[in-house]
Order: sequence, then C-alpha cells, then structure tokens
Amino acid sequence: MKPRITFLYALLAVIGVALGLAVAITCLMEGRVTFQGVIAAGVLLVLALGSLLGVWRWGGHGRWLGWIISGAFLLRLILGLGLALALPEWGYDTPQQNRGYLYYDAFKRDQQAWEVATSSAPVLSALGGRYVSDQYGGMLMLSALIYRYLSPDQHRPWLILILTAWAGAVGAPFLARALNREPFRKARYLAVGLLAFYPEAVFLGASQMRDPFLIALGAVMLWAFLEREPVSLKARLGWGGAALVLMFLFSWLAVSVWLFVILGGSLLLYLGQIKIKRPWQWVGAGLAIFGLLGLIAFGGWLQRVAAWDAYLTQRGSGWVQKLLGELPSALELPFIVGYGLFQPVLPGAIFDPSLPIWNVISTSRALGWYAILPVLFYAPWALRHQPGRSWKFHLLWLIGVAWGWVILASLRAGGDLWDNPRYRTMLLPVLAMLVAWVYYLAREARDPWLWRWFAVEGVGLAFFTEWYVSRTYRILPRLPFWIMIGAIVVGAGLILVGGWLWDRFQASGDVSRSGEAGALLGESGKDAAAVASPKRVQK
Repeated sequence: MKPRITFLYALLAVIGVALGLAVAITCLMEGRVTFQGVIAAGVLLVLALGSLLGVWRWGGHGRWLGWIISGAFLLRLILGLGLALALPEWGYDTPQQNRGYLYYDAFKRDQQAWEVATSSAPVLSALGGRYVSDQYGGMLMLSALIYRYLSPDQHRPWLILILTAWAGAVGAPFLARALNREPFRKARYLAVGLLAFYPEAVFLGASQMRDPFLIALGAVMLWAFLEREPVSLKARLGWGGAALVLMFLFSWLAVSVWLFVILGGSLLLYLGQIKIKRPWQWVGAGLAIFGLLGLIAFGGWLQRVAAWDAYLTQRGSGWVQKLLGELPSALELPFIVGYGLFQPVLPGAIFDPSLPIWNVISTSRALGWYAILPVLFYAPWALRHQPGRSWKFHLLWLIGVAWGWVILASLRAGGDLWDNPRYRTMLLPVLAMLVAWVYYLAREARDPWLWRWFAVEGVGLAFFTEWYVSRTYRILPRLPFWIMIGAIVVGAGLILVGGWLWDRFQASGDVSRSGEAGALLGESGKDAAAVASPKRVQK
C-alpha cells in the first residue's frame, strides 16, 4: 500500500476515534453533548492521538510499545475523568475536592488560568510571576490558551486532563529508543512499563499538573543522550535543546537537574572509554566536583527551604513534633529526611481512618514506591555484576543521581505526603532505567541480595503495620516508637549479616569441594599414568 494512502487511512482513523471520544467525554462530564465541548475535546484528542501514533511509529512499531502507549494514555484519562466526578461525591467537603481536583496546586493554578483566559490580559502575562500557585507560568499559560481559544463559553477543567494524559504516554517511545542498545536492551520493557504505569506518575497524569510534562521532556533528554545511529548528533542536540527550552517554561530547577544528570553521565562514560590509570580516583574527583558545584549553586536556597519545610512538617503532625522533641537538635533534620524517604508510608496508607477513596489513592501511591525502594537499596551491590568499565561507571552515576535526588526531595519537602513523592517522580526516567537495569543484573546473576533487601523491607512493614494498627484501632499493644525502630534495625541486621555469613559459608564449601575433586582427579591421573606407562611409575 502506498505511503500516502496509509497516512490518509491513519488520519481518518484518528479523527474518527477522536470525535467519538470527544462526544462520549463531553456527554459524561457535562451531562449533555455541547457543540463547543465536542469541538474543544476533538481538537485536543486529534492532536494527542495523532502525535502518539507518530511517536509509536518512530519508536519501532512494536506491538508491546503500542499497548503501553495506549494503556498509559487511556488509564490517565479515564482515571482523571473518574476522579473529577467521584471526588465531589465521595471526597472531603473542601473547595478543591468539591470541584473535582486531586491536587491543591492543580486547583489553584487551574482557577487562575480561567481568570487569565476570561480577562483582557494577554496570555503571556501568565509568565509574569505574579501567580503564587505557578512560579514558572508554563502550565498556567498552556491552560489559559486552551480555555481562551477552545472553551471561552465555560470552564472545562477536564480538557487539561487530555493534555496531561498525553504527556504521561508520549515519553514511552523515547525511553524505549534510548534503551534499545546494550547493556539496556533486556531491561527496556520493564523500564518503559515503569515510566508508563508507576502509580505516582499515573495520578499526576490524571490531574492538571505540570509534572507529566517534566517527565516526558526528561525522557526526550535521556534519549538524546543515549541514542546513537541512525539519528545524527546534530538532530539529537536539536531535540535535547528543544526539550530544555520547553522544560524551562515549567521549571528552571528541572532544567538544572537534568543538565547535571546528562553532563555528569557524559563525563563518566568518557572516563570509562579512555585508558587512564586509577580510573576510580578520577571518577571520585569528578563526582566531588559536580557535588561541589551543586552545593555552590543551590546550597543557600536548599538550606532555607529545608528549614522551612521541616517547620511545616513539625507543625502538620503532632506525633512528629513529639518524636522530634525526644531527639537532639542536630538529628532533627536527618530524622525528617528519613521520614520523607518512606513517604507515603504503606501501612499508614492502608490503615489510615480516612475516606475509602483516599485509602485507595494513598495505598496505590505507596505500593508503587515500596515496590522499587528495595531495588534502590540493592543497586550498589549490582555494580559487581556489570561487565565493562564504561557502563559500570555509568551505573554508578545513575545510582548516585537517584539516591541524591531522592534524599534532596525528602530534604526539600520534608515528610510531606504529597510534595515529597511528587518531587521524586520528576526523575522518573532515570529511576525507571536504573531499577530495570539493576533488576535484570540481579536476575541474570541469580543474586540473593536483592531478595534480602525485600525481606528487610518486609520486616519494617510488619513492625509499622502493628504500630499503625495499634495507634489507630487500639486492638493491639503498641510498641514505643524508638523500641520499634531498634527492633527493625536488629531484624535488618540479622538478614544482611546472616546473608553475608551464609555466602561466605557457601563459598568456603565450594572451595573445599573443588579441592576434594582436584585431589580425586589427581589420584585418577596417577592411576591412568601407571596404566599407560608402568616403567615410568616404577622408576
């Protein structure tokens, strides 16, 4: 079939599906079919579905990739529309939830976008910085553009959900192309699946938030860094530069972080490819230089916001105030960072006496984080299984970036239940790549250390489950908090130290068995030599 005819059929199919979805969504969200609603949704859906079809073809036409893109888009869109209808009925009686918004930031920004769209001010005024809910203005400007030119008759927040659902799906082909080479090829399916279906990212894509755009643009930058032939360096630099410019409209901090990731990764790959003496010293020096530059650039700002967020965390939780009162002042900030590292706490999400809809949301978010957290703890162990000095350096860099960003997110947002996990998700392409890579290294090496870290997590979850149940329902005797932490540390130590001793015992047994086999082989060799040459043996 000729390419023009194929393109025409594809275009007609996209328009038909888009119009059908537009009619269904408008009827669902407005209770009737309105001309303006169908036109607005239809235009956005044509652009979204057409571009997703295009990047799917560019990404390799794989059936698995097509299912992931379709599933990621539809899951976010259906969930976003469902929450917009469910929260006013089954959520809390707050202005945010009565309007159907999952995140407070989305609620404030979207209301301001409608104000800009219906005012006489130019849409570019959204970049002026006078709107406290959107300090960068990019998401506010995009929403105002849609409202002013596609929905001027009434406020339709669900139109923005089409864009965020699209952003949550469009990054998958770029990550798939980036990892379509050794040593990532086997891990790319899991990595792309994590990018598309990680629960925190799904909820962000089902809300009027800027984070799905940051994640997608990060995937583009990762592709521009890792892709080789047949795409030229000039083309990749162009795509990467365009992604940086667009990202700057949403967050200058995201631009800084991604430049740090790409430049540091490039340096380590270069050090791994050239022949130098003492390469690990060079790697250490490079990491120290990048860390120092980061502290110089953001140290003062980070110190101020960390202190403020620590104050908000203490003020927002009575038991956190109590626990901090029992600690020396020097340990307060490390405690809040550690507390934020495990947010959202899975037992707390399950047993929190909240509304059922919020229990489901919080539990889903926590399950996603606790599924990958043991892999991050195990990641340094995986270095010994990665062949090739160059890629071992790259894996080390990813581990450092991932842990540095997770700790920074905890420091920046303290123990906040929403902002802390949301900040972590900004580097989801890196986290997905690292988790998938490390998992396949452990699986191919049959390394028991990965499952030992899952066992450590299981011990912590068991104790915290007892603690939350006894705290909430008073049906079990509650352990004092610090005694529980001590018990978790002892249990984790028994698993890790016991695993190390078991490996040593197994290794010594293998050595002794190989020695016995060698001795037997030596005796057999002597007997064989005696049969073959009796005179030599007698002599």
